[in-house]
Amino acid sequence: MDRPVERHAAATAAHTPSPHEAAHLHVSGEATYVDDIPELAGTLHAALGLSQHAHALITSIDFAAVHAAPGVVAVLTAKDIPGENNCGAIAHDDPILAERVVHSKNAQAAPLLAAGGNERSW
Repeated sequence: MDRPVERHAAATAAHTPSPHEAAHLHVSGEATYVDDIPELAGTLHAALGLSQHAHALITSIDFAAVHAAPGVVAVLTAKDIPGENNCGAIAHDDPILAERVVHSKNAQAAPLLAAGGNERSW
C-alpha cells in the first residue's frame, strides 16, 4: 500500500544527502581551524598535573618547582574551585580535581596556568 506520508518521509530524511555546512571550506582549504587563529595578547595556556597512581591518598603536593618554572602564573587545586568540586551528572561522585584521594591513574590533580605556551618548561 502506497501512502503519501510514507513516500515523503522516505524521500527526505534518510535518503537525501546533507553535506556538512563547512564542507566546501574544508575541501577548498579555506576553513579556519583553532590553530589558524592568532592568540590574543596575554593568553594563558593550561596543563594538567595528573596522578601517577591508580588509587592513592594525597598527603601533600610540593608545587615549588612548578611555581619556579618560567611563565607559570598559577597552580590550581580543588580548594580553588568555587562551589562543589564535582562534575558527576547522576551520582555526583566525579571530582573535577582530586582532593584527598586519587581514584584513577591520570586523574586531574592540579592544573597550572602559564604564559607563553611552552609546556616543556612546566
